[in-house]
This record gives sequence, structure tokens and C-alpha cells, in this order.
Amino acid sequence: MHTDTQAPQSSPPSTAQRNLPVNLCIAAVAVSFVLLVGIIWYHSYYRVGSAPSALLVVEGSQEFQGAVITVDGPALQEPSEQRITSNSVVCRFPLPAGQYSIRISNAAGLVYQVNRFQISDYQYALIPLAKLAGARSEHGDRSNLP
Repeated sequence: MHTDTQAPQSSPPSTAQRNLPVNLCIAAVAVSFVLLVGIIWYHSYYRVGSAPSALLVVEGSQEFQGAVITVDGPALQEPSEQRITSNSVVCRFPLPAGQYSIRISNAAGLVYQVNRFQISDYQYALIPLAKLAGARSEHGDRSNLP
């Protein structure tokens, strides 16, 4: 006596049930991609300043030894400062295009200051301190000369 008893077979899952995990994984990858692109864009746009494309050069002499040159502007995260020394009388400031304030001071006080110094892309600007000192001695004042 042999009876054919078949075990009840479960029906295969429907197509919608099989595709649900795959669709969830695709959605998770898409959301991750959008978040990563947003983080990279935020970092590059708001955190990293513009690349320097111009050069400001302040040329001093031994008479200006110890003078401190400070350049500040909205394109800089913090003011840039350099000092004229006996080894280096030329200070170079690579800057992005924009508007800056330049302040040059020594132990005696303020030597030169300009608040609206505009520099453009690929521009080279030179501030010769020896000529500024000569112009001031001719005028006999300590006012801001361009």
C-alpha cells in the first residue's frame, strides 16, 4: 500500500515581493549618492576659498626692516601677514580676485594703509615702499597716499 501524499507546496513569491528588497537597495544607493554630492558641493563652495589667481607684491628696503604687512578681505578666511626682514625685503601675497585692505606698520606706527584695494584675475600689483616713503617726505605728511 503505497499512498501518494504530496507535501503542500508553497506558492512562489509574487514579482512585487521579490522586487521589494531590490527596490529598497536602489533607493538607498540613490539617497546616499545625492547626500554625498551635496556634501562635496557644500565643502567646495562654502569651505574652500577661491584659488589664488593674482599676485600682490610689497617691495621694501632695509629701511623698512621689521615692518608688518597685513592683507585682509572677504575672499580670505583669515588675514594674511608677512614681515620684511633682512633676508627678505619682498613680500608676496597670492590672492583670489577681489577687494582687500592693506595695512603696513612698523614699530613707529602706521606706514601705509588702503582700505579698498581692487585686484583682478591674473593681475600683478606692486607696492614699492621706497617710493611711498619718498612721496611722503616730499608732501611732509603721513596721510594715506595711493
